[in-house]
Amino acid sequence: MPLKIGYISKGDGGYKLVVQEHSQSVCAQTLKLRKDVSVEQTIQSIAQNCLAQIHGNERRVVSAHDPSSVHQMRVGLRRLRSAFELFEVLITPPPSLQEELRG
Repeated sequence: MPLKIGYISKGDGGYKLVVQEHSQSVCAQTLKLRKDVSVEQTIQSIAQNCLAQIHGNERRVVSAHDPSSVHQMRVGLRRLRSAFELFEVLITPPPSLQEELRG
């Protein structure tokens, strides 16, 4: 059974269905990293930023409303893959995730 984690509240999701509102594609948000945080927190912040971009475009990609959403989702995936490559000495994602990111 596939599982998808959403960031939209039930109320917001229901409202969008009622008014048939289609959001814009989601671009990467500026990420400001501080010197006083650990490497682990930095990796988490970067990964969360990438995942927010990927999840933010999911609904529009699935509904095929806008090609720019597909592009932005691919950008988010590419950013996440680059982050894993950058920190590969410290963390190694599971092989199944590595395959999906390359796909």
